[in-house]
Amino acid sequence: MKISKFTMIVALLLAATGVYAKNRVTPTYMFGIAASFNDSTVYFTGIQKVDSAYINTKTNFLAGRDNYSYQLKNYLESKGEANRTCITTFAFSEKDIKEKYNKVLKKYTDSKKGTPFDIRYLKNTDFSFKYIVPYEISDAEEAAKEKAAKEARKRIRNMQVKENGGPGRREGNHMGASDGMRGNMGSPM
Repeated sequence: MKISKFTMIVALLLAATGVYAKNRVTPTYMFGIAASFNDSTVYFTGIQKVDSAYINTKTNFLAGRDNYSYQLKNYLESKGEANRTCITTFAFSEKDIKEKYNKVLKKYTDSKKGTPFDIRYLKNTDFSFKYIVPYEISDAEEAAKEKAAKEARKRIRNMQVKENGGPGRREGNHMGASDGMRGNMGSPM
């Protein structure tokens, strides 16, 4: 019985702390696109290598990817191009990112009647992505781990209470507050 209880406690704690993914730092290639529903101008950044991009190990996805899109959006707003929807695409190899880049570019340039879009290319010297440290993701992961560990401790405590016969009973000393001190609480002995 003691061995199975110990095994269950260990399993719950491992499950509570081991489920969440970590972020790893790896070189990543990316490019950005900015378009607007108000006009036909589409901006393409060049393919760029970001040496310290954080990748979520569970999903294998770029952590803080929305912040990279905001970098492009903020750059364009500083140049007077407001209300742009920005997308950041990434890959782990230069070959893969070039394929993605060409595929997206082809959608905007391939047309039998000619391209209806005004495509503008941003030079890497004018705009470049800066690496992002995903604080909010790290904090959220830590909070989720703590919550899961707290729930596991609560389940273990509830199991122990059920095994010991109720909330006031623990193994060892079973003497409650009223067992040894009947009546004469305020009088000297």
